[in-house]
Parts: sequence; structure tokens; C-alpha cells
Amino acid sequence: MRPRPLLASLGLLAASGLAHATPIPSYSELLGRPKPSVLPKPLSSPLFVSTQVLAIDTVLDVVPETGALVGHLTLKLSAHSAVGAVSLLLDSGLSAATATAAGKTVGMSNQSYQGYTMVTLDVSPPLASGESISLAVDYAGTLECKNEGCYSGKPLAFLSENGAIAGVYDQDNVGGYNAWGASRSLELTVPAGVNVVASGDKVSESSGGGKTTSKWKIPGYHSYGGNIVMMGELASKPVSGVSLPTSVFTTSVAPSYGPEFASWMQNILPFIDAQAGQKLPYSELKVFKLPLGWLNIFRGTAGHGLTLLSEDYASGSADYFEETLAHENAHQWWGVLVSPTDIITTRWLVEGLATFSQIDYAAQYQHADVPRDEYLARRYREHWMLVRYMGDATLPLVAGSSSEIPNDGIQNTLWAYIRSSAFVEYLRVVVGDATFATLLQSWAKDCGQKLCDTGDFLDLLEEKSGEDFDPVFAQWVYSGTGAEPRIGWSQTAGELSVTASDVDDLVIPLELLITLADGSVKKQRVRFEGSKPVQISESAAVRSVRPSPRQDGLIWSRSAVAGDLDFDGEVDGLDVIHCAWRLGKVADPSQPGGEGIWSSDLDFDPRCDADGNASIGDSDLGAVVNAFGALKGGGA
Repeated sequence: MRPRPLLASLGLLAASGLAHATPIPSYSELLGRPKPSVLPKPLSSPLFVSTQVLAIDTVLDVVPETGALVGHLTLKLSAHSAVGAVSLLLDSGLSAATATAAGKTVGMSNQSYQGYTMVTLDVSPPLASGESISLAVDYAGTLECKNEGCYSGKPLAFLSENGAIAGVYDQDNVGGYNAWGASRSLELTVPAGVNVVASGDKVSESSGGGKTTSKWKIPGYHSYGGNIVMMGELASKPVSGVSLPTSVFTTSVAPSYGPEFASWMQNILPFIDAQAGQKLPYSELKVFKLPLGWLNIFRGTAGHGLTLLSEDYASGSADYFEETLAHENAHQWWGVLVSPTDIITTRWLVEGLATFSQIDYAAQYQHADVPRDEYLARRYREHWMLVRYMGDATLPLVAGSSSEIPNDGIQNTLWAYIRSSAFVEYLRVVVGDATFATLLQSWAKDCGQKLCDTGDFLDLLEEKSGEDFDPVFAQWVYSGTGAEPRIGWSQTAGELSVTASDVDDLVIPLELLITLADGSVKKQRVRFEGSKPVQISESAAVRSVRPSPRQDGLIWSRSAVAGDLDFDGEVDGLDVIHCAWRLGKVADPSQPGGEGIWSSDLDFDPRCDADGNASIGDSDLGAVVNAFGALKGGGA
């Protein structure tokens, strides 16, 4: 799901370099901010305030080409307190005509609201706590589609909630959450010859009188996913050899990438099946390639049994388009079926997990010729670069309130996609790949279509790893901080002593890579508590000790010896060569031949950027040359 698309942010970045739409304090200022010391209690259920929606049943007769529409809504809800009003959000071209409810008098008003029509239904007498009601509302008009809830025209049109299909808001103006667990049905009538693909399970289809009627059902479970409908002149292609019936849809006039989508899905579905430890619980999966140019009409998302992605994402490369398709399909689990109840204040278990899945897919299917650790480290270096030079490393991954979520498109993307996925990868490294794989499968099994949140994920993490991660979540989930530990080490009589300085009182689990004199590498997971040394038994001579580069997206480690790039405790010719080769490289995104999510030069190494100005210049190289000969302990 891409509510703030990466390509839109990318265009802004290309025009502005490292400029920010919202000024970001300097890194030193960010680190100086006070941090809360108490782990907040996470949400345990949706924010049902006064009402809980039980069912949203919609009947539509629509002409996709013109947007002419007649609709009927049956809304079933129950009251958690006294309820005297409910509001519906519709497209600005629609208005309600009648509203009724058995045993109640329903007053109705239509009001223009930020490009929508807000329909207020006043119920008399008000509902008492625990009382249920069924409201029937007729509405009609011609869609204007001022916002992103619909689009009319040929060869493709679409409908969604808060548009042709009503969004439901209670008297406290809470929407979305109050529909968690609600079932949704849609009966859609269109002119004959118009094809329809919608989220949900297709129940039936019939034709007559020059029209075609299809019925779709989304079962009631806890998710913020809703109705999405695509209509037009469509072509389809089945995907063979996968775990459930799957078809790829395109417009008939723009079938490009249809065969590629079908081929890619033969890898993507087994990938997400393995990640979740089970196949998707749908009768079918529909994958829709939106035409080129649709990025600003409808960006693509995922709903119950429906994945959509715009061809605009192919502008970088076919490989990037493919991995982005993996991202959107990963949302079938991480967002639709497993929909965290704290979504109002966080995206890390939705966009973070989907971006993590996207990168994993690329490693497994597109770059299998590259050692996995090496590829993942390279990809997550981009996360370090983007957040270090452009973002705010002190933003909690779970905000204190929805108002604290960045509104700026670039900053929102860095927070929701980049830092979140870097944290997910960090957790995987410090508990181990196998343990984390088991954790994700349990997350899908235990929380699929149920009420779960960040606190539940933390509980599972601690259960599967046997470790205490409360301090880690306090530092980076419920609070935020940048961590640049300076790693020093010494070896005496078969004992390796490793320290992490400049970390204040942070608790930092890390995986260390210990390179021995014979060139072999050992992995050792440790936990630093402030500057307290970690002792490791190692009788063989050690050449270097460094944190796994896969953690660099979150933990920006450096050697305790300034200018030591390879963590061997001294500055030598290898360090000079390492930075000399990178002379002239910059951390700006949108680089020709760039890699990753924002097309960055992933050969850039922030450790060579001594002055921190996002470019590696003569002064940066000079800092390494001037430190030549430095040894552990300050000798030369």
C-alpha cells in the first residue's frame, strides 16, 4: 500500500536534491532531544468510540464512462454509548435522498466537505448503549472524483470507499476503526460489455436487459481494507502453478506487462506463502496492472483478494517493478489479513514489513548470484544514507498520536517505509534468520484476521527469541534515537573484549562479524549495555571485529579508531583505498545507475564522509590519510 508513493517523492527529490519541504534539525540537535524512559502501554483493541459497524451492504448501478450512479446502502451498527448521529462520506457529486430505520426517525442533511459530500444522519430517539440498528440510505448523482475515491472514463474506471461507496463516521468523527470486523457486500450493475474486478470473493454474476450484475463479499474480520472496484475493457491472464487460483488483469488497450506479471507471480506467491507459513485464505487472487499514467489517479494498493500496481513504477527498471509487485502482494498478509490495531499511529508492521519483504524477494529471486548477506547489507545501506542525511532518526516508529506522523511526503516515506524496514531487518539479524522466520509465521497464524498490535509483536519476538526486547522497543519504537556506536576491541589470552562507545545508556543487541587471521569469519550475537565491554572467548588470532553490515540501516556503527574503515583497529592503505575509490560520490537519491528504493549510489559509504555533508570529497579523504598509521589505543 503506497498512500504516499515513492515515485512522487522521488520526483520531488530529483528537483530539490537534499532540500526538505519541512526543515529537519541537524543530527546533533536531534540526538540532544530528551527521550521518554517509560514504555507506553500499546493499544489492545480498535478505538471504538461510540459505534461499531457490523455490516456495510452496498448496491450500485453505475455507468463507468460517465460516472452516473444510483446507490443504496444498508448499514448495520451497534452503539457503545448513546448515539444520536452517524455520518457518511461520499463523492462530492453524490447526495443522499432518503434514510430510514425501523423504529426510528432519521433526519438527513447533505453538506459539502473538502471535496466530498458529508451526509449526516440524525437518529431519534438516540440509540442506547448496546442497541443495534439497520439504516437504509438511498443516494444518487454523477461522480466528480475530486479526491482519490473514484475515477470515471474509458478504458478504465474505479470506485472505492469515501467515494461511490460510503465511508462511515460516528458522531465523534471516528472513521475506519469503527468498521473493523464489519462484513462488506457489494452488488454492482454496469452496462453489458463492461468487465468488473473487485476486492472480495465473487459470489455471482448475471446478465440481462443490457446490463451485467456481479456480487462480491468481504467477510467480517479485523482489517482496515475495504471495497475497491475496477471497471472497463479488461484482459486477463491466468497464473499457473501457484497455491490458489490467480489471474492478472490489464486494460485491453494497454496489456503491457500482463505476461510479465503472470510470470513474476509464479515466484511472488510461493515467496509470500513461505514467509507467512501458509497460503492466502482466498477463493482467488486478482492482480491488476494499472495503466501508465495512473499514479496520480489511483496509486495501487491491496484489498481482500485484490492487488493493484501502476505501470508508473516500471519507469526505473523491470526489476524494480517486479520487486514492487512483491511489496504490494506482501500486503495481502502485512496490512490486509494482519492489520495492526495501532495503524492509526504507526506503519512499521505494514509498510515496514512489506518493504522488508520486497528487499528479501529481490535477494532471493533477482540477485541469487550475490551472497545473501552481501546483497542485503548493500540494500540497507541506502536506508542509512536516506535517514542519516535527509530524515529524522528520532521519530518513534509508533507515534504518540496520529498528529505526530509526518505530513511531508518525503519524511512520511522515510518514516513509514525506510526506517521501519531497517528496524525489521535489524531485529532479524539480532535474533537470527531462522528465529525471525518462525516469528513471522506465528504473526500470520496468531494475528491473521484478529486484533493484534505492536505489543503483540513484541510478545512474540520475546517468546521466539527468549530475549528481553523491551529496552530496544523503548528506544526505537515508542521513542526514537540515532545510534552511532564506535566499536573498539582488544584480545588478550584467548579473551576478546569489545566495547561500544558514544552510545550513552542505550541497550544495543548486535551481531558481530569476527574475522580471524586465517580469513574465516565467525558470527557472534552480543548485547551492549552502554559502554560496558562485552567479553567473548576466542583463542584464535583476530583480525577485525565489526557489526554485521545488515544492521547499518538502523545502527550506524563506526570504528573507535577514526579513519579505520574495515574495523581492524588501525588506519592503513586499505582504508585509504576504500575511501579514495569513493571520491566524488554523493548520498543524493535519483542517481544515474542507482540502486534500491530511491535509486541511490550504494557504493557511497557514510563512514568515508568525515564532515557529514553527504558527499565524499578531498577533505574526507584527507581525514583518512592524516590518520594513517593510527592504532588501537591511540598509538601509531
